[in-house]
Amino acid sequence: MSYLSYYNRMLARGYHLGATIDHDNHNMTLTPYTRQISCTGTSINRNDLLDAMKKMRFYASEDSAAKVTFLLNKEPVGSVFTGVGTPEISVSTATTSPVYSIKLFYGTLAR
Repeated sequence: MSYLSYYNRMLARGYHLGATIDHDNHNMTLTPYTRQISCTGTSINRNDLLDAMKKMRFYASEDSAAKVTFLLNKEPVGSVFTGVGTPEISVSTATTSPVYSIKLFYGTLAR
């Protein structure tokens, strides 16, 4: 989370960014960590993966078995749109272990 303040400043300046996660582990058998980037796409192939990344249809997860669906005003994560009023946030999960928390970050656009 050392880059969170920088990430928030870039969002406030109007940049469209996707959240990622890092764990420098070249051999996953050494530690119990399962941090990963999860992409939402229609299939597992190179073109769909690149399309999901370009559209920011991904999220950071510490549970490799978790599938999370984020919608904002019924639009998928990564969508760029404008709206009026209070946004409708929808989060659904499918995983093999209980979900204890999901953190959503937001900010105010700098003027």
